[in-house]
This record gives sequence, C-alpha cells and structure tokens, in this order.
Amino acid sequence: MIEIQGLKKKFGKFYAVDDINITLENGIYGLLGPNGAGKTTLLRVLTGLYKANAGNITMDNQYSNKDKEYYKTIGYLPQKFELFKELSVYDAMEYFCSIKSVDKKAVDKEIRDCIAKVNLTEKINSKVGKLSGGMLRRLGIAQSLINNPKILIFDEPTTGLDPEERLRFKSIVNTISRDRVIIISTHIVDDIEAVCDKVLVMSKGKILCNLTCEELKACANDKIYELDKINESHKMISCSEKEGKIIYRVASKEKLDALSVAPKLEDGYICMLNDI
Repeated sequence: MIEIQGLKKKFGKFYAVDDINITLENGIYGLLGPNGAGKTTLLRVLTGLYKANAGNITMDNQYSNKDKEYYKTIGYLPQKFELFKELSVYDAMEYFCSIKSVDKKAVDKEIRDCIAKVNLTEKINSKVGKLSGGMLRRLGIAQSLINNPKILIFDEPTTGLDPEERLRFKSIVNTISRDRVIIISTHIVDDIEAVCDKVLVMSKGKILCNLTCEELKACANDKIYELDKINESHKMISCSEKEGKIIYRVASKEKLDALSVAPKLEDGYICMLNDI
C-alpha cells in the first residue's frame, strides 16, 4: 500500500504535481492523462528522481520517502531507458543488482530469472548496443524486476514492443501482481483494460479519479454516439469506416437525436477528462 499526502512538485512557479492525496492498495493501476498532465513527473517523485516540494509518501505504514529503505522497495522502468552500449546484457543486469543490494551469492540466479521472464535469455551475452528497440525495452522491464520490489512503476512499458511481446508484458504483470502496488503509465488504453484493476486519470497535475475499469466506462453511459456527420458541439473520440461511410464516435453531455452506443474505457476516460 502507498499513501500519498499533499504531494507537490513545481518547476519555477508551475505545479506539475499539484496537491495529490490518494491511497493505493495492492493491485495494478493504470495512469492515463494527456501530454503535460504531470504523469511522468509524479512517477519520478514517487521513485525519488525528483524531490517533492511538499507532501509525504508512505509505503505499508513502514517507510516514507524520507527513508532510504523506501527507495529499495521500488522497481522503475523510465520512459526513456538507456544504458552503456558496450556492456553485455548480463553485465548491465549485474550493475543493477549491485545498485539494488542483491546478495552476491544470489546475483547470477536473479539475473537469469529476470532475463527469462522477458524472453531475453538468448541475448544474455549480447552487447546492449546491438539490441533492437523492443529488446532494449524488455531489458528495462527485466531490471525493474530485480530484488522482487514491493512497488513497480512502468512509464510507457510497451512502447516499441510487437503484439506478441505486449502480451508477454501483460502476462508478466499478471503473474507478479500479488502483494504489491504496480503503476502503469501509458497512452495505450487497451493495455490498461487488459491488466489493470483500477484507473487513475490525471490532468493539470491533479488526480481526477481512482476507479475500476467498469466504473470509468460507466462515466460515459448514455453519452456516446456514432454519427455520420458531426459539428463543433460534438467531442470526437474516433472515426472508422463502415459500409463505405465514415462513422464518427462522439461524446456529448446533451442528448442527441441518435441512438447511443455502449461505452468503452476510452469513452469514459474522454468524458472524465473533459467533464462531459
């Protein structure tokens, strides 16, 4: 469990994280929000990469962000994961094991177990600089799993992964989700719906909601329509072609002279974000 109280982070006079108060029980949370909402800043404050201007973070009523022990409980995959290109995959993982204080006798097994989980065993002796973008992303996921962290934070974890590897990531998360807090920040709504217990929607430095996927979908009940013509009063969500026609999926707070359709998770997110 993570308890966040009065958390603030500002750059100059701008608050990227603005007085967040929330409790996250063990489970998988999806973090959604537009560019500039403060998602990455929040994750960096949680991991200690940024120092908060105000507020407290407490984990399991034991450690706070004022304690070194708190940071030992976190596994983190940043949005941009880069390493020394001349290192081998094994050496890179060994480096992270040293940072995370893995017992020397357990290092080899820890490396091989984490590498196997992300399907990189065949590349364990390859140079990091020779890995494809998707493989490098998998290595980033592997290092975040070292030492069985109680808090796992992933920033855009499936970027650059092919469909098969995206499924593998979802499987990994489902397998390790017991007895820990996992936060996944992504723009891929389908990934959140597939693995997350709850969804956090963030905008302008604030958390707007902490809801289950079904609860967030329900925010769009009777507000979603499919039309072949739209005007400025409609909030367009997506468009597709059906029977040779372009069909627009729109959200509207006002009832339209059209048949409403069952909402998707993305619809609920758009309605929450735009107060529809």
